[in-house]
Amino acid sequence: MKKDDGKKLEFSMMYDSAESIQKAMAETLQAEWAAVGVGVKLEGVDLATQVQRFKANKFDMNFFSNYGAPYDPHTFMNVLSSDGFGFKEAISAYPNKEKLIKEMTEIPSTTNEKKRKALYSSVLSSLQDQGAIVPISYFKKTAVYQKAVKDFEFPANRDEHPFTGIKLK
Repeated sequence: MKKDDGKKLEFSMMYDSAESIQKAMAETLQAEWAAVGVGVKLEGVDLATQVQRFKANKFDMNFFSNYGAPYDPHTFMNVLSSDGFGFKEAISAYPNKEKLIKEMTEIPSTTNEKKRKALYSSVLSSLQDQGAIVPISYFKKTAVYQKAVKDFEFPANRDEHPFTGIKLK
């Protein structure tokens, strides 16, 4: 294990123990960090504990699933800019926090597609550059239906069931 001034390079990663995909992804990250000599202690906790520790800033790294699919960035921005989830607190030390919050709240009301893309780019680049929140998208949904079904579309929200609009050939 690598050391810095005699101290081992290691950190803990908190994840929701009820989400099996989070554990698998956290274990993958743990293995990748181990390959470069950094130790990662995985901490599976219940969701209430995770949110509480996140809001109190009592973690090294937090693995959290948002409530939107990768193709639904509006939900991600809404959660980031809203009080009560802990994300706003996570970016509280950013020098450009006010600008970020303003851009995040402006995104859903912007009807100009070019401007909306620029806002998304600005916010996501800032989050990535400053490193408190790194969005990783992973979402899987399977649909099985008979050949006679047509016009099936996945909904914007992963918890919706798209029965409207389905037609038979």
